Amino acid sequence: MIPAIFQQLRRGCGLLVALALATLLVTSAAAARGPRAGSPDPLFGTAGVTRVSLNTYLTVSRLARQPSGALVAACEVWQQIGNSNGPHFALVRFLADGGLDPSFGSAGVLREDFGDLSDPELISWASSVQVDGQGRILATGGVAGYEMSQFVLARYLSDGTADPSFGVDGKVVGALGPNSDLYRTAIQQDGKIVAVGSSTLSGDRSVLLLRYLSDGKPDPDFGTNGRVVTPLGNTSNATSLLLLPGGKLLVGGWNGDDACVLQYLPNGNLDPSFGIGGEALVDLQHGTDFFSQIALQPNGRILAAGGSYRQEDQEFVEHPVIVRLTSAGKMDRSFGKRGVVTDAVGGYVQDLALQQNGRLVTAGPSSDRFTVSRFTPAGKPDRSFGKNGTAVVATPSVGRSEALLLEPGGKIVAAGRAEVDGAFQAELLITRLLAR
Repeated sequence: MIPAIFQQLRRGCGLLVALALATLLVTSAAAARGPRAGSPDPLFGTAGVTRVSLNTYLTVSRLARQPSGALVAACEVWQQIGNSNGPHFALVRFLADGGLDPSFGSAGVLREDFGDLSDPELISWASSVQVDGQGRILATGGVAGYEMSQFVLARYLSDGTADPSFGVDGKVVGALGPNSDLYRTAIQQDGKIVAVGSSTLSGDRSVLLLRYLSDGKPDPDFGTNGRVVTPLGNTSNATSLLLLPGGKLLVGGWNGDDACVLQYLPNGNLDPSFGIGGEALVDLQHGTDFFSQIALQPNGRILAAGGSYRQEDQEFVEHPVIVRLTSAGKMDRSFGKRGVVTDAVGGYVQDLALQQNGRLVTAGPSSDRFTVSRFTPAGKPDRSFGKNGTAVVATPSVGRSEALLLEPGGKIVAAGRAEVDGAFQAELLITRLLAR
């Protein structure tokens, strides 16, 4: 007979062996799965991150990807002109591996001002960038002087030189009222270009919708000589655009203090079957609300992301929001909490992308961190991504994510800035994150 004490020791040793084997199996399984989703891609930049100093302040508006894998960022880059220091239009291109592309513009940076550089009051900005089927770069933005602004649409060949077949020397610069600008573009299958923004042609700032032929001439079959101005009764703006199956256009932005989504028919008329008279108004947090980006789920549901300002304890606080609407423009209360998600990290959601598996990826400026968040199709934080659904990219000081895109293989590219000297200098930061 084995003494009881030895039986207990043998059982204890067996338990220790079992625990060790279980730990080994878990560790092996984790190793087989590879790095966690949301981790920086070690094949990109330096340990997944590239930081570029232009010795000034900057912000990033949008990202686009060329067929070669090169990444183009639309930016505002501050420049000193006389005694004035203000933002100016710039495109920055990175190679597929994250390195700055020295063959593009001047050492990777293409700057333009669309006006007289000797005017110290002149500012300009790049609000979006897109790549067409031929690899050409289409950018939108604006140029402004004293009490006026004009919209800008510029197209460049794949190498960054102006496209002589578009507009005048590759550019379309125009004004509709004292102030007008463009924020987003979409390219139709027939090569026509749709752009959205705002105009004061009707008095108050109104939603502006333009359509051009592929050579930059206004499309006479759209609205009035290629333009549609939609007064909504308040100061309003369009900041996002989607082409829908069948040729309809979906536009996101704001109307007064409310966020809104508009749906247009292919000819530029508001679609009466959507929302109320073509408009879905969304009062998010009983404050000042806006949408900055929209996306379409495969089931036809509409995702709209942005922010909400509201007063809290004697100050206004900004909150990020994501909303889901039905294809008819009604709030989808099965998403998040009664149709709204407010768990995104950041002061507001500036960019939104939809992965093939239905997960939602967001970027947006937070108080001090460069973050990318991911949500399940139902609007819950995706706990398999980063930490509790949010990946944080380390920066030496304050960091802010501002734009993102999804690469064909599913990896997430995000760009923004890392502040060096408060509001006086910042580095352009671009990273690629692993995603499953």
